[in-house]
Amino acid sequence: MILAMAAMTAGAYAQDDITLDDGMSALAGKKYTVVTNGFWTNWFVEASATMPKFDKVGMSMAIGKWFSPSIGVRTKFNAFRAKAVEEQVMFNLSTILCGYNAKRVYNLVPYVGGGMSLGSPALLGVSAGVVNKFRLSKRLDLNIDLNYRGSESYGNISEVTGKTRHDHSLNIEVGLTLNIGKTKWKKEPDVQGIQEMYQMEIDALKATIEDLEGNK
Repeated sequence: MILAMAAMTAGAYAQDDITLDDGMSALAGKKYTVVTNGFWTNWFVEASATMPKFDKVGMSMAIGKWFSPSIGVRTKFNAFRAKAVEEQVMFNLSTILCGYNAKRVYNLVPYVGGGMSLGSPALLGVSAGVVNKFRLSKRLDLNIDLNYRGSESYGNISEVTGKTRHDHSLNIEVGLTLNIGKTKWKKEPDVQGIQEMYQMEIDALKATIEDLEGNK
């Protein structure tokens, strides 16, 4: 009876530990492994003021999704002076190196991608950068995005120089991210650790019972 009650008590403690704020606690959950969410979760939209080549003012908007706390994608639209559409793959380096933490204030997010300008002539290009992401609330982040864009106008040879046109720029963007729908991830439970905890409790109770029997 004592062993049965102890097992029930340990199970209740483990359940309380598992169902904390982020779905799993650090004790009951693995640090780097999470349970993936469905397709319609962990989406976000962004709006930023941009400064291409640090001498112009523009605007960019993006929509994206995180497939895990570490990897996501976004489709980015640059408006006004630098009109372009880009597809980018994002990596949350803070999560990759330090594990998942839904309440982390600062995240370092590098990304790479490519796209095409919407002006004339059309320019194909690549992009790479890093987003400094600051958590303001569960739904809102402040972004400081430092990036590089390089492009080349294929088939548009200059009549004067006979060379293909190139465009390279370093840019800074400051804006906000709005997280849509479900935003958190549940850590995968450390089943082995929980089982070991149960076994330690049972072994301790067995030792207590043996001591009681020996004192009769």
